[in-house]
Amino acid sequence: MTPPPRITRLFLATALFPGLTGTPASADPVTPLPTSLEKAATHKIDLAQRATFPPELYPRLDHHAHDEILLAGLAALYPGRILRTPPATLPKPPLPRPSRITRLGGGIEYIRCYTQGIVTANPDPSATARILDLRYYNSTSGTIADALLLCEKYTATLPRVSTIGNYPRPSPAAPDTASPAGNPSPPPVLVLVNHGTAGPIEAMLADLKNRDKIILVGTATAGRTACHQALENHPGWWHITGEIQPADTLQTLVGTGLVPQNPVAVTPDADLLGWSEMERHARSGETALSVPPGDLILRRACDILAALQNPPPVPASPPSHQKP
Repeated sequence: MTPPPRITRLFLATALFPGLTGTPASADPVTPLPTSLEKAATHKIDLAQRATFPPELYPRLDHHAHDEILLAGLAALYPGRILRTPPATLPKPPLPRPSRITRLGGGIEYIRCYTQGIVTANPDPSATARILDLRYYNSTSGTIADALLLCEKYTATLPRVSTIGNYPRPSPAAPDTASPAGNPSPPPVLVLVNHGTAGPIEAMLADLKNRDKIILVGTATAGRTACHQALENHPGWWHITGEIQPADTLQTLVGTGLVPQNPVAVTPDADLLGWSEMERHARSGETALSVPPGDLILRRACDILAALQNPPPVPASPPSHQKP
């Protein structure tokens, strides 16, 4: 796999030796290197023929093959798409169990979802608002249909997603399940997410967010909306072979994740402690749960709902002064 000269030039300058090479703002970013560099007799870089890259500035450059240079450059240009190590292990909640629905008071329905495919609890149509907790909800091991069912059941809207490359195709989209004309509108739905929210559910939440069907609260999701596979003939390298995206915007979430419109500044460890504390409350059997002080993301969601349900009064306009 010999890279084209243009790619070789860019990747030599940026991937293996960041900071040692660069392009001034006014310079041509693809200024050709010596012809001998582009026409090497072997796959190794021969420093003796290339004064452009002296060994004192580029140590052991002759140990790097063209393939390695190309892959390192691709990894720098496409974070999350070309990986030097296998995809990181995602955090897991303590125990998998079916979804659970409880009340937080004030008519707010609180739904905790744990395991992909176990969506059994039915929402209460009389709820005034709904909080769907998808922190640590990893949908990478399930099917797209499972995640679609969860979204449709708890947000009253079927997400619209598209797949690219070698990614499982979703079922044909059904009509939007939002309340028809003449029926009451569904209650506001706030969805809690964090770095453990992963898989097709990320693209679905992005679609629902873009269509103003949900309000996202928390931290950025995992960015695991692609299928990774070991790169053939290149041990230790991984690449994506397919991706799922929200259908209307084709927004890529690979490596970056979905950023909520209501971010909460909390560390992963502190978030896990708050989530675990709320889990103990949810398992206590109380009919109306109290929100623990340590669960900052859930507390922010409750504050947002309080503001939505009790908007501040609009100040009266001052009387106009009329001239006599």
